[in-house]
Amino acid sequence: MGKRFIAVSREDLISAYRETGTFKESAKVLGMGRGTFSRLWWDKVGIDPSQFKDGPPKIFRIGIVSDTHLGSRFQQLTHLKDFYRSARLNGCSCIVHAGDLTDGYTTAPSRRKNQFITSPDDMIDYVVGNYPNDLKTYFISGNHDEKFVKSLGIDVCREISRNRTDMEFIGSMYGGLEFGNIIISHGIGNFAEYSRVGTNKKLYSVLSRPPELIINGHTHTWDIVPRWAGAELLINTPCMVGGHIGTGGLNYRPSIGAMIVEFGDPGKHSLNCVYFNEIEDDF
Repeated sequence: MGKRFIAVSREDLISAYRETGTFKESAKVLGMGRGTFSRLWWDKVGIDPSQFKDGPPKIFRIGIVSDTHLGSRFQQLTHLKDFYRSARLNGCSCIVHAGDLTDGYTTAPSRRKNQFITSPDDMIDYVVGNYPNDLKTYFISGNHDEKFVKSLGIDVCREISRNRTDMEFIGSMYGGLEFGNIIISHGIGNFAEYSRVGTNKKLYSVLSRPPELIINGHTHTWDIVPRWAGAELLINTPCMVGGHIGTGGLNYRPSIGAMIVEFGDPGKHSLNCVYFNEIEDDF
């Protein structure tokens, strides 16, 4: 690639594409070859050019929740329902749930005493009957949900999705949403040492192009990392469960909350994180 094209900005590339509608013609406008334009586009713009054919790219507004741990005595179902209502009133099109929908299955007395639901059938019935339905939810499983599969051979997330048409299960531990170019995962980023997801290559296989956002659960506390591993933004999410969480020798009080995210215009993101005080015995 010639040095004279390094100064070509993202805005120049987008403007040329909006004017012509093809990489070939856009390259001519900017006085370069099609291959050079293509390399610059994916390096500086990085999202599907079809979003720019009919004017500005589509703007998405979604709600994000994670680690609800339903079935735990520390669950925060009241706050979860309040957030769904707020997200709907604030124009969100859907909710993305980044795993650990349930508190899972355990035989350890120290953990079992903190659960008010222990059987998979009761868990499925409880979530189907109590999870908020104000907006469509796309969700993945987390390591706690997977304990039902590993210990009892029952995939509670798939069963919940079969019984709730507004809750779409999109993958075990990770999944992708093409409509917003989003990857959802349970365990990467700052807590990578506790990750159950695996390699980035495995993660990125769920989309046909580089992701705009990676929404990551499992951390129980929020963090935002720009330009992470090819994505515009990595969002580590807060949780909807109280109590103290022990992770790999750490012991800390989690951040109870959820997020509303607006994105779609390259390089521009709006995030609003809503926090809640813990409600005791919210079950």
